[in-house]
Amino acid sequence: MFSAGFAASYREQVFLHILRESERGATDDEIQKALGMKHQTETPRRSELEELGLIFAAPGQFRPTRSGSLAIVWVVTGKKYDRFEVGTHQKKKDARREAEKTLVLLARTYAGDPTLWNRQRLLEAAKRLG
Repeated sequence: MFSAGFAASYREQVFLHILRESERGATDDEIQKALGMKHQTETPRRSELEELGLIFAAPGQFRPTRSGSLAIVWVVTGKKYDRFEVGTHQKKKDARREAEKTLVLLARTYAGDPTLWNRQRLLEAAKRLG
């Protein structure tokens, strides 16, 4: 499993590659080939960049992949890549994931015995999830 540092580094590499391609943009396949990344490494990083509003799918633009299927072309939005903002976003995402795990664990723990069910604690956890 990669550490958060690896993910941040890969995310920045993906962003810089798309930025270098300028208005032409790049498909996932082109990014993977250019950076020597596996699909399982590149796609989540590109997805994070889209979620942060740093890149978007160019409307109506598709290019063929190495396998011949059509792929979305990704281009930068013009928003500045800010390592602090990206890191903060990832921390919030990680905190939400931990809260979800806690909620699932609580539900599994108390599901078998209704007298142990701590409804208030589950409701508080659900509120934290937003």
